[in-house]
Amino acid sequence: MEYRRWDDRYIVRVDQGEEIIEQLTLVCKKENILAGTISGFGGATVTELGYVDPDDNKAVKRVVINEYRGILSLTGNITAMDFEPFCHIHVVLSDNKLNATGGHMYSCIVDEIAEISINSSDIVTRRIFDENLGLFMLDL
Repeated sequence: MEYRRWDDRYIVRVDQGEEIIEQLTLVCKKENILAGTISGFGGATVTELGYVDPDDNKAVKRVVINEYRGILSLTGNITAMDFEPFCHIHVVLSDNKLNATGGHMYSCIVDEIAEISINSSDIVTRRIFDENLGLFMLDL
């Protein structure tokens, strides 16, 4: 992973074999980023996605995709959880027939490369657990 900073913006190149959330979290820790937005694209070999199943009492289901997919769109935010940066990312992937799938990204191993931008903010927002939803929500 390599990155460069311009004012409050960062351009991050995540290299082959590296995990995206892990690398973005390293940048955030090194640069003391606790708030911001994330966007990017690239390619993936192994991706773990999640979605909320409305037919199963809104349980979060996970799916692992163990084959190459193009990362068409990667978007998310950075918030503070337990005083550490937390990258919350959703992704849209495409297979070799241009079929798209997507969801909450739990992990993503880069194939050839991923190019990601971070726009940091001084307005720190934290996440707290919502008992009713069973999810960590923004504390606004």
